[in-house]
Formats: sequence, C-alpha cells, structure tokens
Amino acid sequence: MTLTDLSSIGSFISGIAVLTSLVFLWFQLRQIGRQVQQAEKNQQSMIAQARTERLVAINLTMADPLMADAVSRGMTGADDITFTQFNQCRAFFRTTFLSSEEAYFQNVNGLFTESAFSSFVSSIRSGFRLPGFRAAWRISRDSHQAEFVAFMDKNMSEVRAHSVSDADVLAQWKKLIREEAGVAPDA
Repeated sequence: MTLTDLSSIGSFISGIAVLTSLVFLWFQLRQIGRQVQQAEKNQQSMIAQARTERLVAINLTMADPLMADAVSRGMTGADDITFTQFNQCRAFFRTTFLSSEEAYFQNVNGLFTESAFSSFVSSIRSGFRLPGFRAAWRISRDSHQAEFVAFMDKNMSEVRAHSVSDADVLAQWKKLIREEAGVAPDA
C-alpha cells in the first residue's frame, strides 16, 4: 500500500467521522429544541399559576363581610359609603390594578397566551361597566406606567358604564338558579 492509498483511506475515514458528527449534532439540536419548547411551556405554566393565585387572593378578600360590603358599595358608587369603606375599596381596586398591570406587561413581553390575555381584557372591560371601577381607575391611573394607562384608558373609553345595584345582581342570580333548577319563573 502506497502513501497515496493510505491518504485516501484516511480521507474516507475522516469524511465518515465528519458525517457521523453532523448526524449526532442534528440529533442534539432537535433535543435542545424540544427542551427549549418544554422550558417555555413550563414558564407559561408558572406565570398562569402565579396569576391564578393572585386573582384567588384578591377574590378571597371578598369573603370578609366588611370587605364585601365596602367593595360592593364602591363598585356601585353608593352615596352612603363611609370613609373607612372607601379606603377598603380603594385598597381592593389598587390591588386589582397592580395585578392588571402585571398581566398587561407579561403579555407585552410575550409571556401570556392569547387566550389568557383575551380573558384578562374581558375581565377589565367588565369592570369598566361599573361606575366605581371607572372612578377608582381615574383616581389611581397616574401611579401606573404610561403604556398601561393608555391600554386601560382605551378599554374604558370603549365600554359604557351603567349602574347596577346589588339587589339587581342578586335578583338576576336567583332567577338563573330557578331556571337551572327547572322551577317556573313566577314561582
């Protein structure tokens, strides 16, 4: 065997080694891609869980009868709200707006799914139907970032406020319960 033959064999083996390395690299890149996708899913899951925990905590505040009364009076714009109830209500709204701002910027940074953001927007728009929510936003809007303020102001401008009393909401709920239970409406 000549030196040229050995060189050719060496080149052939080297080519196979490079090809094997490329195939191995391809498998590694696929695996890394799957790991990145899983990490993104895990991150979105953690964000969703944290958001749910925040919203549950805000809603559990309403289990306290004093807070429920204060927020109810504040949401509907009751004239007989006391200063203490106003401060309780204001704290509730402040918490709600801070949570909303966090959700908004998570979406801006691509950390929110479209369905979660759509649900968030629906919730905000529902809140803006209530005069107390609108008034609370107008009072606290200057303490938020300009981009979030523009988002909230836009949503508020697209929703018409209407007064709804707690008695109206309770009557509607009772009517729906009767419908679900199959009881005649005038029973």
